[in-house]
Amino acid sequence: MIGSYKFIFLVTIALVSLIVLPWWQQNGLSLKKREAEKPSGELAINKVKPRSIKPSNFLKKPIFSESRQPATSTTKIRSEFKKANLLQTYKYRGTVIAGSRKAIILENNGTTIQAELGHDIDGWQLVKIELGEIILSNGSKTINLLEKPTNKVKDLRNKKRETRWLPALKSKE
Repeated sequence: MIGSYKFIFLVTIALVSLIVLPWWQQNGLSLKKREAEKPSGELAINKVKPRSIKPSNFLKKPIFSESRQPATSTTKIRSEFKKANLLQTYKYRGTVIAGSRKAIILENNGTTIQAELGHDIDGWQLVKIELGEIILSNGSKTINLLEKPTNKVKDLRNKKRETRWLPALKSKE
């Protein structure tokens, strides 16, 4: 057992010496020579030049300016979200179908609104009236007015468990 440890130790020393030997021959012990070549007052840090900084760039685009705004795409998304929330304030009261004409009745803050296909409601156009769905579109997004927002956590808590358990086995005593 001790012989194998000696063998591993010798192999490790041989590998380390093979790695260090080329470096040692190239650089050697010339540390004193290199220190003598450099002037004592000059450091290697002083040789590195910083990038040029132009103060005019900071004046053109101030970083901490109050008037600085994020990209317009986020404000567009926020406005669409606000419009979608405005539709949540409408209460669906019914559907009127007379022949080929279809209309819906909505209520918002006590006022009743009758809207037919193509009617504009707070920036959303009424596109489709079918049984169980009223589709509104703003061009890029569609919303089903009858689809209620669900709270998934609440639904999971109130959901009735439909598991079937095997009857307990009677132990033989």
